[in-house]
Amino acid sequence: MVSLNYEVKHIKKHHTTRTGNKLLKVMADVIHFTANNGATADNHFTYFNTTLPNANDKLPTDK
Repeated sequence: MVSLNYEVKHIKKHHTTRTGNKLLKVMADVIHFTANNGATADNHFTYFNTTLPNANDKLPTDK
């Protein structure tokens, strides 16, 4: 039997990175290769969960 060692971490909802729209159903799983030498899954999680939303919040808005 194969044992998997994994961690579930969800990116928080943010209007520019993860809208939180509900899926009607899951059609497939995707494995994505980023080609960022030295980058880890934790680095990507931090970028999409914290760094990018914070940067987007500082952008001027069109009102």
